[in-house]
Amino acid sequence: MENVYFSLYDEITPTYQTTSTSFIPLTFGQMLRIGTSTIRVISGLKEYTSVNDNSLLLEVSIMSKTFLFTGDISQTVEYDILNYINKVYLLKVAHHGSDTSSSIDFLEKARPEIAIISVGYENKYGFPNPTVVERLENICSLYLTYQGGNITILPNKIKTYHKNMV
Repeated sequence: MENVYFSLYDEITPTYQTTSTSFIPLTFGQMLRIGTSTIRVISGLKEYTSVNDNSLLLEVSIMSKTFLFTGDISQTVEYDILNYINKVYLLKVAHHGSDTSSSIDFLEKARPEIAIISVGYENKYGFPNPTVVERLENICSLYLTYQGGNITILPNKIKTYHKNMV
């Protein structure tokens, strides 16, 4: 691995610092281009006291579709970035669908067609929150990894691969 990109406000542990990999902090508004795809950094608007709120927040455009990856941000960050997000095709739901994120205002601004919650079955935190799940189901197609296993997004369809499926 040549480069590891991280949030401007993340701390890099000494273990990582000893590798030959380059660690590159991403700053708010920065654009990266990979082939014909673009990545826009939305995180780093300011530093938060919560490690979760300092998560990388990325808008990725691939083949005329926009994906929003939210890390573990809370509603505090959602409100701070409302003016910087657009309608998206797919939303990776923040913080495993906890009640600390996915505010109504944020979801109305992003208006995802598809949302994915990455969460384990019967986790000790009770994720995803039922209110968040209902909120998402009212506006888009929702996929949960504990129900469908691995989720693959293809240009014209979504595939789920449960670990017990052949």
